[in-house]
Amino acid sequence: MDKKYKYDAFISYRHNDLDKFTAEKLHYLIETYKMPKAVSLKYNINDNNIRRVFRDQEELPLASNLETPIIQALKETKFLIVICSPRLKESIWCKREIENFIKFHGRENILCVLVEGEPSESFPEELLYDEIKENGKVKKVSCEPLAMDVRATTKKEVYKKLKQELIRIIAPMYNLDYDDIKRRHVERELKRKVRLFRTITIASILFALYSCFLFLKIYNSSNKLKYDQAITLAESSHDLLKQDLRDQAILKAYNSITKYKKTNLGVKELTDSLGIYYPPTNIYPIKQYDLDAIVNGIKTDINSKYLLSSDNSNKLILWDVKNNKKLKEIDDPINDLSTYKYSFIASDKYIYQNNNKELIIMNIKGDIVKKIKFDYIVTNITDGDIGKYFVVSSTSKIYVYDTKDYNIITTYNIPNGYKALKEIYFDEKEENVVFGIVEDEMFKENTKVFFKTLNISKKNIINTTEVNTTYITKLVFNNDNLYVLSNRSNNLNYTMILTSYNYLNGKINYQQEYSDKWAKALSRSYSKEINSLLVSSYDTAYMLNMDTGELEARFSIGDEIIKTYAIVDSDLFIVYTGDGNTHIIKGKTKKDVIYLGLYNFNLNNYKDYIIVDNKIITYTNDDNKIIVYGNIENKNIKEIEYKDKEFKYLDSKKKDEFIKDYNFPKKNLINSIVYSKSENLLFVSYTDNKLEVYNNKNKKLLNSINIDFKLDFYLGKTKDNKYVLKGSLGGYILNKDFEIYQYVPSLYDIKDNKLILKEDDKYYETKIYDVKELKELAKERLDNK
Repeated sequence: MDKKYKYDAFISYRHNDLDKFTAEKLHYLIETYKMPKAVSLKYNINDNNIRRVFRDQEELPLASNLETPIIQALKETKFLIVICSPRLKESIWCKREIENFIKFHGRENILCVLVEGEPSESFPEELLYDEIKENGKVKKVSCEPLAMDVRATTKKEVYKKLKQELIRIIAPMYNLDYDDIKRRHVERELKRKVRLFRTITIASILFALYSCFLFLKIYNSSNKLKYDQAITLAESSHDLLKQDLRDQAILKAYNSITKYKKTNLGVKELTDSLGIYYPPTNIYPIKQYDLDAIVNGIKTDINSKYLLSSDNSNKLILWDVKNNKKLKEIDDPINDLSTYKYSFIASDKYIYQNNNKELIIMNIKGDIVKKIKFDYIVTNITDGDIGKYFVVSSTSKIYVYDTKDYNIITTYNIPNGYKALKEIYFDEKEENVVFGIVEDEMFKENTKVFFKTLNISKKNIINTTEVNTTYITKLVFNNDNLYVLSNRSNNLNYTMILTSYNYLNGKINYQQEYSDKWAKALSRSYSKEINSLLVSSYDTAYMLNMDTGELEARFSIGDEIIKTYAIVDSDLFIVYTGDGNTHIIKGKTKKDVIYLGLYNFNLNNYKDYIIVDNKIITYTNDDNKIIVYGNIENKNIKEIEYKDKEFKYLDSKKKDEFIKDYNFPKKNLINSIVYSKSENLLFVSYTDNKLEVYNNKNKKLLNSINIDFKLDFYLGKTKDNKYVLKGSLGGYILNKDFEIYQYVPSLYDIKDNKLILKEDDKYYETKIYDVKELKELAKERLDNK
């Protein structure tokens, strides 16, 4: 192949599930393809590997501007492979990739892979038609792109066809004849089958001669295979739980226990995934909602019981959060669906615009309550917190509807040369609508937003306030005052702005500016004891006096701030970040505390957080899952009165005696030593997360296991002879072979064969579960999924 190119091929595809799967598998097959030796000799091919294939997720650098490296890669690529489906035409990026490749190299080296749909609906026009000049005029002519057809009903069948038809892509990349390579492959396969037949014949004879020996070997191998499978399933369960996929983790752990009958395998993982020892005060991942495409938005109703989600396939889905059920899937919303274009209204209905531009109002049961004819594409649908009205806006007009009969109460025409911003808000009493308009030429110097207050009963604008800003992040009301968090951007300079003004009379109270900061979130306190605003830039939170705007405290968060909430009747603010950390900011004491144990968010690229039905709903960038976090209900965990107990560490003198007496090989890594006189056992915890268990009579090492944290105290034995130890991050139950049987977070003590948990200065009691009970709980959870 011609080595002047950096890449032999560039794969262009739409980032949805099937197209992405096809691109990944094709990438692998091309780079691992081996040319038949006969073909290499016949055509004098020295290098029978296609070594470099460009696919964006494999090759792109970590850069903010992805267009430059993509264009450079297209210039340095010999062939363009296009994964074609009906979704491809919707991708502006794919269209640009095809156009740029044609511009650099022409059409001859473009290869198509048809994965779904008919060619006419799946091939972009850039590949179906070419433009030629004829008599001085540009004329469109039909083209027939070279294509490989891998359409199938399942991903498994698609992959099978990719392997079968791969040489349709490989042949033109080597300038070779397809039939010649195909024939050579058939010859190679025939030779392989002959060799295989000979091997099988010999193996059959040997098997007949040594059947008894092989039977025993197979039996032992089968047990070993089951054992290995059980270990793999347990490890998968652990990994899935770290990804906050609890249901999948339960399934893997359950299969691990049932795959191999040894009691200990999978028990710890099933205990963790079921969360049977989790205190009721903590927040854990409890459910995931699977979507067909990447999630791009979520929205809740005023009573926080239901959830609407949108994704890149343009589907709108209604979820019942209390019962974790999908209630309705809607596939006819207007294109470019975002959270601005759908909303709950009142407490039991929701609204969206369909692809006929109609406004569709549905109830929670999924029945269409009302269809409203609408002549424009909506830019925003907003409901009020009381539920009396909702607003629908287009680029030229704002409409206020009532939620009883769905009649238009009042409208506002956007002046010529202006457009309304997407952010539209009702005030606290739902008597006024506040919105901003801006000149169409938005990025010129000294851009100003004109905030207007539309009184619903008077049906007119009662106030207009001018603010020198560009982008609106959040509006927050407090009585007659409105707090506007926004950004002003001029070329490469940007400024975070907080404006406080009376939205009824237009009087500006104050305006604070923060250079080189980009606004992310705004919350106000609802406590009578403090009078504060929490203003957040990308990674810093500022506590301000609500009346004066004066800075009271500054908090460096350290990661991207996604959302903030003020806890009602409290001086606390919650700050959620993209890496899953949760910061609790106390408005009264001006201290910032990270509660890593209280909120167990294990992912690191969160996009949004919403509180619904006492649960926290989140999703991450570029994923098709919505994760639900909440309290795990354990009926056997009960709050009790319990007296604090004094646990005594091993004194330093005794510890030194043990170290000298045992002569531990890693004594410089010893973290703690725990001694049980009644059991004649010594537990040695190391800084490299190892735990060694010794018989204190003969100093024999009984076992060495991996642990996640230091263990400080031995609590005793259970009735079925298991050993219980604890440290600062919880405790472990070890079986009779001193292997980890179960992990118990917040473990404090053991009494009367029951575990005592302590969390937030409260004590809880729970039974100790055996394997049979764990299986029953898991099966019940999986059956009700």
